[in-house]
Amino acid sequence: MLLHRPRLASWRKVGERPTLRALDGRRQTPYALHWRFELGREWPPKREQGQKKNLGACPPVRAKEGVPRCTVSFYRATVQGPTVNAAFFANLEPTLSTDRIDAYRKDGAAHEVALGRYIWNAVLSESLYQTLQSAEIALRNAIHLGLTSQFGTPAWYDAPSCPLQQWQREQITKAKTALTSVRKPLVPGSVIAELSFGFWTGFFNRANDRTGLSFSLAKSAFVNASKAERDVRNLDAVWKEIKELRNRVFHHERIIHMASLDQRHDNILRAIGWLSAEMHHIAVLADRFPEVRKNGIKPWVDQIQAKWP
Repeated sequence: MLLHRPRLASWRKVGERPTLRALDGRRQTPYALHWRFELGREWPPKREQGQKKNLGACPPVRAKEGVPRCTVSFYRATVQGPTVNAAFFANLEPTLSTDRIDAYRKDGAAHEVALGRYIWNAVLSESLYQTLQSAEIALRNAIHLGLTSQFGTPAWYDAPSCPLQQWQREQITKAKTALTSVRKPLVPGSVIAELSFGFWTGFFNRANDRTGLSFSLAKSAFVNASKAERDVRNLDAVWKEIKELRNRVFHHERIIHMASLDQRHDNILRAIGWLSAEMHHIAVLADRFPEVRKNGIKPWVDQIQAKWP
């Protein structure tokens, strides 16, 4: 028989295995609780004929918050206490859209857990904004200065000898058209600022590598990078990864499920350092990602349960 709305008295440890003790005195592993209360299935699952008994194994579906860790600390935060007000969640879901909130409850998570994940994802994305902004500005200006020096004019994009790709020339035309439509002068600073992040990361693709433009920019822009770090293939991979995360963050997509999120954050800071040591110091000074990441989902689930019981 399945239990409903668990009321847990305390955490207990039996040897090295963390356990929970319900008010009726029976011990339950956190995995069993997840299986019973989150997914609504019996634990342990029925064994096939000849299958060995393995009660210590985790159920096949587990909640993942983007941090490689045991789910014990997760359930310490979310299983105890009341669930979120069902009417409140039902009214909120159409506003967020069912498709969007479904991305946070694929494992059958309770309302407060799904909503906590959504809020944590938003706050985590916001904490990456300044770091991504620093990377974009540093890359754009380093390439602009490098091309200005190489072609002898800040309007290098108009220089006949500048071997830009056709798609890059089209972006420059669109940038000029956008500036003209709002009656802004077509000065280099305005044109440069109007170009997309993909325009700048595209300087390290194969097409620009064949013209030699990638190699010259790798040398002039990444003044603090080692020879291996300045390799065009390495720069292409690094900035493609940064652009992918940047697009996910700026388009309000889910990032907490990404196991490589911490490493990606570190890679952004490292890439900024290749361009400018001073910009790297500023980016680290204003960086809130480590704190938000460390706090996890618990503060948000606690507040949701407290405000809308």
